[in-house]
Amino acid sequence: MKRFFTLTLMLFCFILHGFAFDYTDENGVTWTCRTYSEYNEETGTVKDYTELTGASNYGAEVIVPEKVYDGETAYTVNYLYDTFKNSETITKVTLPNNPIEINGAFSKCHNLVEVVNSQYITKCCMGAFEYTSLTSIDLSNCKYVGGFDSSKNLKTVILKVCKTIEESAFVNCTNLISVGETASVISIGESAFIGTGLKEITLPAIERIENYVFRNCSNLTKVDLPKVTTIGYSAFEYTGLEEITLPATKEIGYSAFKNCSNLTKVDLPKVTTIGLSAFEGTGLEEITLSAIERIENKAFKNCSNLTKVDLPKVTTIGESAFECTGLKDITLPATKEIGESAFENCSNLTKVDLPKVTTIGVSAFEGTGLEEITLPATKEITHYAFRNCSNLTKIDLPKVTTIGYSAFEGTGLEEITLPATITFIGNNAFNGIDYVTINTTKVPGLSDSLGENTVVLVPEEALNAYKTADVWKDIAGQIFAIGAKLDYEVKTTAQENAPGLLQQLDKNNLNNIVSLKVSGTINGYDIMLFRNKMDNLHHLDLSDADIVANPYEYYQGRCTQDSILGYNAFSELAKLITVKCPKSVKQIYGAFTGCYNLKSVVLPEQLEYLGDKEGGDWISGKGSFTRCNHLTNILFYDCKEIGNCTFQQCCAIQQINIPEGVTRIGESAFYQCKSLKSIIIPNGVETIETDAFHGCGNLRKISFPPSLKEIKGYAFQDCSLDSISLPGLTYIGYQAFADNSNLKELRVPSTLEKIEERAFSGCNLEKVYAYTVLPISINQNTFSNFSNTALYVPTQSVDNYYLNTQWSQFKEIHEFNEPYKYFYLDKEFTLEDKRFDGTPDIDIKEDGGLKVDGKDNQEAGDVTIKGDGDKGNSGTLITDGNLNAKKMRFDISVSDNKWYFFSFPFDIKLSDTKAPGEYKWKMYDGSIRADQGSGGWVNLPDNEEWFKQGKGYIFQTNKAGTLTLKVTKEKFGQLDANNIMKELDVFPSGNNFDASWNFIGNPQTSYYNVNDLGYEAPITVWNGNSYEAVRPGDDDYTLHPFQAFFVQKPTASSTIEFKAEDRLTKTGSEIRAQETKARRLARGFVPSRMIINLNVSDGSLSDKTRVVFNDKKSRNYEMDCDAAKFMTLTNAPQLYSVEGKGTKFAINERPMGSVQLGFTAKKSGTFTISAVRMDQPMLLKDNVAGITIDLTNGDYEFTSEAGTFNKRFLLTPNSSVTSIADVVKKTGVNILPTEEGIQINGCNGKNVDVYNLNGAQVASSNSDGMLRLSAGVYIVKVNGMSTKVMVK
Repeated sequence: MKRFFTLTLMLFCFILHGFAFDYTDENGVTWTCRTYSEYNEETGTVKDYTELTGASNYGAEVIVPEKVYDGETAYTVNYLYDTFKNSETITKVTLPNNPIEINGAFSKCHNLVEVVNSQYITKCCMGAFEYTSLTSIDLSNCKYVGGFDSSKNLKTVILKVCKTIEESAFVNCTNLISVGETASVISIGESAFIGTGLKEITLPAIERIENYVFRNCSNLTKVDLPKVTTIGYSAFEYTGLEEITLPATKEIGYSAFKNCSNLTKVDLPKVTTIGLSAFEGTGLEEITLSAIERIENKAFKNCSNLTKVDLPKVTTIGESAFECTGLKDITLPATKEIGESAFENCSNLTKVDLPKVTTIGVSAFEGTGLEEITLPATKEITHYAFRNCSNLTKIDLPKVTTIGYSAFEGTGLEEITLPATITFIGNNAFNGIDYVTINTTKVPGLSDSLGENTVVLVPEEALNAYKTADVWKDIAGQIFAIGAKLDYEVKTTAQENAPGLLQQLDKNNLNNIVSLKVSGTINGYDIMLFRNKMDNLHHLDLSDADIVANPYEYYQGRCTQDSILGYNAFSELAKLITVKCPKSVKQIYGAFTGCYNLKSVVLPEQLEYLGDKEGGDWISGKGSFTRCNHLTNILFYDCKEIGNCTFQQCCAIQQINIPEGVTRIGESAFYQCKSLKSIIIPNGVETIETDAFHGCGNLRKISFPPSLKEIKGYAFQDCSLDSISLPGLTYIGYQAFADNSNLKELRVPSTLEKIEERAFSGCNLEKVYAYTVLPISINQNTFSNFSNTALYVPTQSVDNYYLNTQWSQFKEIHEFNEPYKYFYLDKEFTLEDKRFDGTPDIDIKEDGGLKVDGKDNQEAGDVTIKGDGDKGNSGTLITDGNLNAKKMRFDISVSDNKWYFFSFPFDIKLSDTKAPGEYKWKMYDGSIRADQGSGGWVNLPDNEEWFKQGKGYIFQTNKAGTLTLKVTKEKFGQLDANNIMKELDVFPSGNNFDASWNFIGNPQTSYYNVNDLGYEAPITVWNGNSYEAVRPGDDDYTLHPFQAFFVQKPTASSTIEFKAEDRLTKTGSEIRAQETKARRLARGFVPSRMIINLNVSDGSLSDKTRVVFNDKKSRNYEMDCDAAKFMTLTNAPQLYSVEGKGTKFAINERPMGSVQLGFTAKKSGTFTISAVRMDQPMLLKDNVAGITIDLTNGDYEFTSEAGTFNKRFLLTPNSSVTSIADVVKKTGVNILPTEEGIQINGCNGKNVDVYNLNGAQVASSNSDGMLRLSAGVYIVKVNGMSTKVMVK
């Protein structure tokens, strides 16, 4: 049905007639149609329209018909109006092959991705394609373009004949990078391209850029606007423009180019108006504005790169116009008025020329770098105008009448002269200026004080008028006549009971002293004068004075000491401005704490210490210069230590040169030095203590020396460091670098051993390079952004880091292969096929180890193996001729007055050894013992030049430290894997006990299990307090690197071989010991060899002995199984068995029977004998006390005087009880006590039941294995037989 509608007025167009109808096409789509004619009054033409205003029954792909029918009448479709608005169905549309206009037709069709025949569109507007998913569209015949708002996938639009781009046409099309040809465009509406991805655009015909048109186009770097005369507000705000030429532009609106940080160059030859904030925050470097007369507020604010401007016609500069720019100098030949904050914080601005300026606004030049200024026409200088211009040292004000409060506060001016025209001065106008000369007899108005320490010089004839005038009278003590004597120089001698200075100075004239130089000696009395009697003392020179001791208290509880500037000497003296310290002073404690006006200090040339020796921290500290808020100039000659709180809260210090002699920077030394920007830590500094630079918010650059080893907790927290290099560092403390948000990259040096918790929390790290070959210990929160940080590790260490629980938190782990100069190993590391570039120095620490696999050589510089002489730990090096080192060194830590048994893996020159204190070496001569029955230690021969490989030596020094031994290249060569054979010497003796003793040692740079020696006889080692005999097969003993030991040459053997294949790392030695133990457990109890291990202790030192019952052996001394007792020289008690004519055994293998035990005590006391292992129940009889005990029931405690008692005890087998051997022989079940419990072998289904001494069953088994039990005595029952078993 036709629907007629009335005549409607639309702008200049009149709809003359029309009607609506529905049409269903061949695809089943029903279209809502309307046809009408439209008269355009402006052009006098009539145009017929057929528009589609709706559709139904369509699918994802729609074809818009070229014609629609009302009955038989056909109408050509040329207009789509809201046709598919809000459709979620349509994905593709095909338009008819005839000109067509689009108005809102596809608005919010979110799934629409393709438009076919779009080149026939002549006009699109009013949300035509807004919020669609189109990626491209051809509008080559479209003259009016709009309606693509928020189509964020749209990348390309093809324009050719477009004249008008509608308001908000492409707003928030974030991926739009191209719009084709725009030469015909003459109009662009507001916000047309906001937030698009456009990179460049040329608009040759356009004359006006409306507001916001290209705002937030961050990728837009180039525009060409040859005819534009007006640019609207925020038109290019936040774009990526780099340069722009505007040859015809006259007017630039407010914020037009605001925050275009990449915009470095503009050409504005005809601009007459620049709006508020027009170029604020841009990257402009220079600008010429030859036609402009006024710079509006904030026009160039925060243009930090702007260094040069040319403003020949500017008469007025608005508020904050150039605030925080990079201007260095400026000429304003026509300017008369400078607005508030116009150049505030232009720190690089050193020179201005203002020949016509009459008024300077509030804070106009505050915080600038001005050095001098002439203001020939200026009459009014308002508040804060030049405040904190710390470099301003010269100013000329010939016509000034009014100066506002704090106008020159904090400048570098030492003096200023005011002309006769001055009529008013504001409060604190000259605070921080030493001298103000006023050349008028007519007292000007004053609102309050000129400045806290300012000396006022006035005409002599007006002196009384000034001193009595209102307000002026309050500072009368600071007013003097021009020409008055204010500078003094005296030589004095300290007096015992009075100030020596009063012999040179008039007591009644002390208040006139502004500058004072003192030579001679002074003490507490003179310091009292400085503190309490010289109110105008601003400059004190004590460089040629000496401070001497005196008991007089110049401050409560404080008196002078020789060559020390002590606590509170000048503390809290606001009057002091400059100080030169006595050259003879060695130490300065809290002498200047709280001198908040102190600007300059010259320190002594032989200074040793600065700081707080009383243990103050950042809360309570009294460092030498704590809270000297204006201190900027520090002349430092020498110092050994910058102690706690030295420069704490010295907010004005921007840089400081720390002298070379400093070794330590103390706690809170520079805490909250907020202006400190850079600092060089000299070589020699080893430690930076807690909070040292905490809160130095402007500290961006710091250089750390290779000498630095430790950075303690919080040391650099809340700084602004952007990069750090840490050569040589070993320790980083808790939160040491926390909250350095500018820190993007960290290189963890190869020397670093530990990083504490939260060390780098709050840092925005992007890359961390870890140069430690093995991952060092870190915590879960050492770094705060593991997920956003890439970790780079050595090629050889990727797996180590990947598998480390904490380091694996980094989501990205990459490898690098940079040349190495140094790395250390504190754990064991196997270098497989990949080699390190360069020739790194390698430091193998006590618990570290390096094993080099493969055939290729690893080049190296200095290889250092470290050992701990007391613990026996040592680094290990296992190679196979594949480590080509330039040098090798052993560093072994030793204690004082203690004997060490050493052997070395290479021949070493005695001259290449270095030891602390006074020390001695000895060697062992077995022939002496063979001949004499004792002794054997001898000094090294005078002509001895070398320590021999694998030979034993003993060492002692009177000073703890490091024993260093260097090995020459010719001796260690390529570090081949050699089997090393040690020949055993024969020393015949009438007593086997004393025959053929050899003192040899481990000749490998590795650990070595004695069971791998191919040698079954006992060896005797030194455990640090006493000698200990061990025997392969019975003991799982491991020789550590550098360990020497005693061995007798048995009849059947003449050598001991240390095979290369048996070399072990520390971890390998522990595994090897477990393997030999497992074999021993599998072998089980051997009834033919019953072992009794006994221990004696005085509660701190102990000794042990062993008896082995073996019916195949004799009671005589046999070298293959027995070990002679070596008596210690320490205070350790000694226990041994005795046979025959007094032969003392450490290990005594003999037939079953009673055994005599001897005992030696160096001092009287209480002692305990305990059985550690007892395969046969034994009774111990104390022949002195007449007591016999069963050792299976517990330990035996006794007292003894000092002495040797060879017959003190008798050890007897307890034949009245069933032994383990009896059970084994009769049941076939093998029972072996261990320190972990009882090993059972050979059960074959027999039950083994274990009871405690109270009769309670604690374990049961009918299969082989370990019954794990706590230490104690147990009853074991097998097949009706019972035996006592001891677990220890």
